Amino acid sequence: MKNIFTYIVLFIFSCNAGFAQIQKEQLVGTWIFDYPISVANMDAGAKKVYEKNQRLQVGLESSFKNRQLTFDSRGNYLLRLASGKQVPGTWNVNAINGSKLLMSSSKHTENLTVVMLSATSLVLKPINNGKAKPILGTWYFTKVQ
Repeated sequence: MKNIFTYIVLFIFSCNAGFAQIQKEQLVGTWIFDYPISVANMDAGAKKVYEKNQRLQVGLESSFKNRQLTFDSRGNYLLRLASGKQVPGTWNVNAINGSKLLMSSSKHTENLTVVMLSATSLVLKPINNGKAKPILGTWYFTKVQ
């Protein structure tokens, strides 16, 4: 009985590790932030704040619109902002369940949940670390290459 339980546990961990590997391969490439869809899918409270504050709208648009993320197969990423600024870092998918993405640069670490991943679409949700709730609670990306 103990051996059967051990095999079941090993099988479950093997399946999860395989899922994470598939996600890693699917993430490799360049993704562009879909600003209109991300704004359209804001939660109701955030949308009210956003719609009433022109300055916030301009700030979010200049920060997020045309943002690009490039993930390579070695675990490196490059974030390109519309302003031309580039931020390099490293990334990894949680090997336990494959749905958590960790991105780290020299100045910032971002924990994200992979909500959806296909050949052409990526949806990420920042994990709230107890600080202020992000106005863009879900990030939508389209693969460009």
